[in-house]
Amino acid sequence: MPTLEPMSRFFESRLDGYDEHMLTTIEGAPAFYSMTAAQLPLSHQTRLLDLGC
Repeated sequence: MPTLEPMSRFFESRLDGYDEHMLTTIEGAPAFYSMTAAQLPLSHQTRLLDLGC
């Protein structure tokens, strides 16, 4: 039985290319990124919690 890669290593090993991958391989990703960013308040005290998937 193959050994599973730990989740922390899985994400860390993909950090550098994640955005480029998403923007170039997922249809509509550039528009989605822009639309999502436009929803954030323009305040220096804004806090964002990324819950992932």
